[in-house]
This record gives sequence, structure tokens and C-alpha cells, in this order.
Amino acid sequence: MIIFFITFIISYFLLKLIIPYLEAFLVDLPNKRSSHKKATPTGGGIIFVLMTLIASISLGYYQTIIIIPLSIVGFFDDKYRLNASVRALVQVISSIFIVFFSKFYNNISPEINLFSDILLFVFLVGFCTAIINMINFMDGLDGLLGGCMLVTIMAISMGSNNVLLILCASLLGFLVFNWAPARVFMGDGGSTFLGGILCMLVLDKSNISEALSICFLITPLIADPAICIIRRFLANQDIFKAHQLHLFQRLHLAGWSHRKVSTLYISGSLLLSISYIFEGLKFTILTTIFIILVSFWLEKNKAIPFDKKYTN
Repeated sequence: MIIFFITFIISYFLLKLIIPYLEAFLVDLPNKRSSHKKATPTGGGIIFVLMTLIASISLGYYQTIIIIPLSIVGFFDDKYRLNASVRALVQVISSIFIVFFSKFYNNISPEINLFSDILLFVFLVGFCTAIINMINFMDGLDGLLGGCMLVTIMAISMGSNNVLLILCASLLGFLVFNWAPARVFMGDGGSTFLGGILCMLVLDKSNISEALSICFLITPLIADPAICIIRRFLANQDIFKAHQLHLFQRLHLAGWSHRKVSTLYISGSLLLSISYIFEGLKFTILTTIFIILVSFWLEKNKAIPFDKKYTN
């Protein structure tokens, strides 16, 4: 708890110190898809990225270094709007390293033939690349992604990993400024880093059952973009085209505040975390089903329609 508190205080004051510089050099300007009405500094995710990197090096947990290129490219993208192919290339390369050094892949690989090994490797790289993008997609409302990630990582770590503990403390320090009305955004440098962290946490498990538990645990963050992509594909829409069709976006467009939508998603993460900690995989699956059913009810009764006019 002492480490957590000290990290939180350091993160809070460091971010407070750099926000004026972000306001001068790294600003997110509203566009037609934005859920914000005024220019807001971005790149605040640098705080929890740096704190996690320092902790990783200090404690000898060097695997985190693998995903630092995601953050670097993300921060450059926040500033210069890099070509999509550059971002995709870095995401795929980072995913390759995540999979190659993962406990999950290295435990299963020796037990299968070469062809199955190649298929597994390719599948896991695709899985990681998808997760990184989905987490990035969910960074659209004040406090939503940071809050869900804080709850989820706390549940996974349960005090057993000091690096994750420091990440959570620095995330909390960031959330003080990111909660509605946000004074700073995390930016792609922060969101893609968190996506990489999630991939590492899933593949840090030694068997399919444990890995699936983490996948179900992050349902609020991956079900929304996954279902949205499927629906857009079935509707013959360009799935690479910018849009406002995620459930969280359509709830906001229907009049829900940033706080209300973010609290809803964070509550889902909290409910899943409690299931994961105390009841295990079976109850986590049941909780996941319940959350998806609730999302369908919200889709039908509260959100604006899934309409192509909300694409740009």
C-alpha cells in the first residue's frame, strides 16, 4: 500500500506539472466524431507508461520493454497523424514479440506439430493485434478506458506483481485528471500501451482455461468493438472507416453523460473482477453472459440506432 500511495502521488504531481506543456504542444482538436466540444491536451498516458517502464527495469521485469514501441508510435501519431500502415506494422511486430516470449505459447508449442505451431503463432499474433486496436477504440469517453483498466488489472494482479501495482497507482493518478470533464486524454501512446499490457496478461497464463478467464474479464472492453466490427461487416460498411457506432458512443449520442457511460462500463468490469477473484472461470462466464444481455437491452432501449449516418 505504501508503494501504491507513493506512486499515485508522484504520478499525480508529474502529470499536473506537464499538462501545461501538453496544452502547448499536443492538443486533441474536436472533429465530427469527437465526444468533446473543446480542444483538450492529449498524451497524458506518458505518465503511466514511464512509471511502469521504470518499475519494470528496477524490478527486473524486462518483458514490458517489448510494448514500448507501441507507445512511441502512438505518441508520434497523436502529434503527426502517422500513416495507418506504419501503426499496423508496429502493432504486428510488437504482437510477434509478445507471443514469442509468452508463457502460454511456449508451454503449448513443444506439445504440437510444426503446422499446428505455425497456425497457433499466427492466430495469437492476430489476436494480440486485434486486442491492441480494440483497446485503442475504447478510449473515447472521459475515464472509460482508464477506469476499466484500473479495475481489471487490480483484479488480475491482486498485489502479487509490483509492476502491475505501480501501473494501477499511476493509472489512478491519471484518472484524477481524465475523469469528466477531462483535463487531459491518454492519447494513442497510452491506449495502445494498455492494449499491449492486456495481451501480455492474457498470454502470461500457462493454459487455455486461465487465459480464457482473462479474456472474459475484459468483456466490457472487447465485446463492444468486436460486435461493432461484425455488425458493420454484415451491413456491408467499410470497417476501416471512422465512425460513432460503438455502443458507448451511441449511448453518449442518446444523451448519456461521459460519467454515466463510463460508470456503466467500469461497473461491468468491477462485477466481472469480483466473479473472477471469488468464483473462478465458470461464474465469470455467467457474469459475461449477463453483461452481454444487458448490453443488448441497452442497445434496444437506450442507445441511438446502429445507423450508417454515424460514419464519416
